[in-house]
Amino acid sequence: MYLKNIEVQGFKSFANKINFQFHNGITGIVGPNGSGKSNVADAVRWVLGEQRVKQLRGASMQDVIFSGTENRKPLSYAYVAITLDNTDHQLATSFDEVTVARRIYRSGESEYLINGSSCRLKDVNELFYDTGIGKEGYSIIGQGQIDKILSGKPEERRELFDEAAGIVKFKRRKAAAQTKLENEKQNLVRVNDILSELEKQLGPLERQSETARQYLRKREELKRFDVNVFLLENARLREQLDQERTAQQDIEALRRRYEESLPLLRELFYTRLLDGKIPPEQVRERAVRYDIALSPGCWTVALVLSDAAGEGESAGADGLRSLSVRSFFEQNFALEGCALRTVLYNEAVALLMELKDEGML
Repeated sequence: MYLKNIEVQGFKSFANKINFQFHNGITGIVGPNGSGKSNVADAVRWVLGEQRVKQLRGASMQDVIFSGTENRKPLSYAYVAITLDNTDHQLATSFDEVTVARRIYRSGESEYLINGSSCRLKDVNELFYDTGIGKEGYSIIGQGQIDKILSGKPEERRELFDEAAGIVKFKRRKAAAQTKLENEKQNLVRVNDILSELEKQLGPLERQSETARQYLRKREELKRFDVNVFLLENARLREQLDQERTAQQDIEALRRRYEESLPLLRELFYTRLLDGKIPPEQVRERAVRYDIALSPGCWTVALVLSDAAGEGESAGADGLRSLSVRSFFEQNFALEGCALRTVLYNEAVALLMELKDEGML
């Protein structure tokens, strides 16, 4: 496996698109100070996933984008891609040639690509495990890195040796597995806490559940009882309505019967008044009952007739039917001659029927 190509555009001092072609053997990049030799190493470190701005000799990640000159405008993005020969398949992929690219915009958005397909930074790091290539690998050693390695902490030198020995991948996997295991233990502790808390609530919840079931049963029974009560009340009201209709019909029949017999009762009243058979204290009450409206003169004559009947019982009915009385009734009730006698006869018959209806005969 060896580096075949580096493509740079808009990264630091490389405004134009530049292709660095590498072949088997040793390739050196030489030039005066400030020509951008270190920018090539920074580009390789950056495309391999470097996130520390100080390692890239900048203040922010947007500083890696070409900022422009007096003659050229600033660019809106930076792009770097490296191509590796993988015919020996040291990289964990089936491709004979692997291209890793990274692009960043001034808005802060960035993306990683492996052979043109979008991927994560984690995928890039895992691709170069145990190969010596990477942002922490020993394949890229910048200015002052040797002194830093020699004077660094034992843990930092250990990482470099692990990378050379090819065990970084397994140590990273082990660390990731331990982290997941620890997280699962924490989750298990939380689950146990939740289960213990739920077990405490189980008893009250069972009682509440039983209460809820009883409530549902009672509610169904209440609904059934309400329906039955409604049906019974409806039947009772219908029966009561039928009874009231029957009573109304009976009352209407009695009213018609009364209206039909009212003329006869009136004539019976006149006849009995003429015969002196109505006591004075009942004259007004019977007149009101038979709906008879008498003038003040008629009331005087009626009372005289009643009084005369009371004072002259020995004289008999013939004494009461004097000419003056007959003339009074003929003038006030349009009854004269034979008509008066017919009325008296008919009223006598009606009187007998009334007494019979009252149970007095």
